Amino acid sequence: MSAPTSKVVFLEGAEDVDVDSEYRQLVEEATIEECAIQLPRGYISVSQVNTYRRCPRQYYFRYIKDLIRAPSASQLEGSAVHQSVAAGHLAALKNGSAPMDLMLDVYQDYWKRNKNDINWKAEEDVVNEDLIVRRDHQFLTLYNNYFIPKLTPRVDATGAFVERRFWVTVGSQRIPLLGYIDLVAKNDTVFSDAKVPDGSGEEEVIDHKVVKQMKPQSDVDSDLQLTVYARVTGVSHVRFQCFVKNKIPKIKAVASQRNFLAWPWAEFVISEVAGCIAAGKFPPGADGWHCTPRFCGYYDDCHSSLVSS
Repeated sequence: MSAPTSKVVFLEGAEDVDVDSEYRQLVEEATIEECAIQLPRGYISVSQVNTYRRCPRQYYFRYIKDLIRAPSASQLEGSAVHQSVAAGHLAALKNGSAPMDLMLDVYQDYWKRNKNDINWKAEEDVVNEDLIVRRDHQFLTLYNNYFIPKLTPRVDATGAFVERRFWVTVGSQRIPLLGYIDLVAKNDTVFSDAKVPDGSGEEEVIDHKVVKQMKPQSDVDSDLQLTVYARVTGVSHVRFQCFVKNKIPKIKAVASQRNFLAWPWAEFVISEVAGCIAAGKFPPGADGWHCTPRFCGYYDDCHSSLVSS
């Protein structure tokens, strides 16, 4: 997939960044164009687009009302694994290998700093801290042994494409889009049940997912984030690297490709969602597991607001 005609700004790091201030600075410096429509924050992110598509009212409470809800244990687990994997790749680039104790230290530090915020009631299964930590230790050991030695991250003048943040403008309305890429790397992994080459040997956009079940092929084939990531990096090979929370933890990949037909649809979706947000349209989303008190932190706010009105 070719790179976009509009400028892409890649920045280092994904954590603890005031992106609202960063956006205003980039516009003031004319590094990116200002949006042609009035968005609440001036820009939109890929995750915001997905939240709006799942439920516009959830988007309203999260991004318009700025109501922050406590993360579930699964969400915190995913973030902790991401931080540790990123630290492993950066250490390997610098030293030729990733010390396991470094990855575990990063994991433990992140978990300890954030675990008191967990909303344990949001968990579908009975879990506890010890189970999660033991499982993630196994995940990180597998990743260190089988993946880090075979994945060579892309490096540019700013740094490695590990947890990279980017800005790009989309469509005729010049919608500033923010995104976060887990990893862009040459993939030579050999790790599958058949013990055959798993990677393409070419550069791939890799998105890490800590999940209960393997992502189906249809998900990776149609995922909006992967389409955007492929477009801004110019890399056509994409994959979900699934950290599957089985009784015996596994890491399995689901791969796909993006061609020139994928981007026009993604651009259309992003533009339509941004237009609806700018117009203040926040209708309810479809019913489903995500529209329940357990899985939506805004369920009570959403339904009580309708009753009170």
